[in-house]
Amino acid sequence: MRKNYFLNVFGILLCLSLYSQSSQKSYKDSTQYLAKGANTALDNYDYSSAIEHSLKLIDLASSKEDYTQLNLGHNFLGITYEVLEDTLRAKENYKKALEHAKSSNNDTLLWYAYNNLGNIYSSNKKPLQKEREYYRNTLEIAPKLSNSEEPHPPASIIRGTFLKNEHYY
Repeated sequence: MRKNYFLNVFGILLCLSLYSQSSQKSYKDSTQYLAKGANTALDNYDYSSAIEHSLKLIDLASSKEDYTQLNLGHNFLGITYEVLEDTLRAKENYKKALEHAKSSNNDTLLWYAYNNLGNIYSSNKKPLQKEREYYRNTLEIAPKLSNSEEPHPPASIIRGTFLKNEHYY
């Protein structure tokens, strides 16, 4: 009887240990973990790690058809490439983030996507219609957002971006 008791306790401890290890591994393979890793890497100026986490996030979110996480992955890549001054890749990823934001029906994600595209296009020296279009969409979406703590740049900030780049409309 005593032998069975110790065997049962050992079996339970073994199962708990295996479950704990598998749940830790599953968290490290989760979209939340990868998004946090990409964000932390960006905060620490570790751009290769940000790219690595973002690509893994995109792969995992794609397999789950999770448009919110797909948006985040492409947004992180866009930010990283923009900081690295690779505007072509930044634009590609911001456009993909916009597609996924539309699929997720999330106004906050749409706002960020349009704003990022407006910012990247405003870095051009000559004025572009797309730049104005993306910023106009940003202004239209901002009042719909329910979270008042989210930053919503007013029209004056957008006008300031135009003035800084000598875009007079």
